[in-house]
Amino acid sequence: MPRTRRVAAEKPAQDDDALRRAAAAISILVVDDDDLVRSGVVRSLARLNYRVLSVASPAEALALLRSDNQRVDLLLTDIRMPGAMDGIELARVVRREFPRIAILLTTGFAGWEATAGDERILYKPYRLAELAAAVRESLAAASRRSA
Repeated sequence: MPRTRRVAAEKPAQDDDALRRAAAAISILVVDDDDLVRSGVVRSLARLNYRVLSVASPAEALALLRSDNQRVDLLLTDIRMPGAMDGIELARVVRREFPRIAILLTTGFAGWEATAGDERILYKPYRLAELAAAVRESLAAASRRSA
């Protein structure tokens, strides 16, 4: 039989379609104090077909989550932010108050592993594929925790 690239190309396309359909049902809250970074993350997640909400601070994130107006499946938060609460503390509060929400921390600085506990850290800069994999892994881990 002759070799063809078509079969190999079709399988990932089918997988991509399935991932895009599944992503459409997932809502992600992005928290980052840097407007440019936050808008870039929002665009990346939208390209992956996720529904995305975004805020600039942990206080805004908690207000949104506590308002019960929006369903959030995953919190994607920067670690280092100005103010009384950083991303690590936000993750702790969310874990305590909203245990079903998956959490993904992100930072451009090394050395946060000890303070992040069980939460996954995605280091900046990252590629779209790395973001997609980290989101899927964080959602899967939250699903295992709640099972």
